[in-house]
Amino acid sequence: MLFHLRSLDTVLDTALDPVACRLREAARLPREAYVANDPVHFAHRYRDPGDREVVALAAALLAFGKVRAFLPKIEAFLEVLGASPLRYVLDYRPSPAARFFGGFRSRVYTGDDLRLLLVHLREVLREHGTLEDAFLAAPRNGNDDRSHHLARLTAFARLFRRLAPGPITGGRDYP
Repeated sequence: MLFHLRSLDTVLDTALDPVACRLREAARLPREAYVANDPVHFAHRYRDPGDREVVALAAALLAFGKVRAFLPKIEAFLEVLGASPLRYVLDYRPSPAARFFGGFRSRVYTGDDLRLLLVHLREVLREHGTLEDAFLAAPRNGNDDRSHHLARLTAFARLFRRLAPGPITGGRDYP
């Protein structure tokens, strides 16, 4: 009888909440089965937490659309960042002549967008030390966790729109 009850629970879960059911199924898969196509795997290449933060954010921002299209773009960008993406960001000076950035295009992003991201990352990291600290710096807003997390996300996103894009993008504004 226990088997039937578990089966019934599965049927009910599927009928009532297909997303929860799919998440449970995915959680049972071997990690390797899905990490290869998930941009998070790029961050796992690095030991330094700062490198991981930079790579995770960059990969997440570039990862939409077809996996076959964005994985090579992320890979190419990481080659430019080198062995220490954090060090690259902290030392970054925009140069419109940089060959990679001049030819980069991925869906809606151009090389100018990546250069602008790097400048913002540099400033955020100089100001806060880590991306985690930048995220956590937002003051508590609202009484519930949802409001507070939304406020943090909004404040974090604004950190990447503080600088005038014109000098880097040749006059083009934020999308």
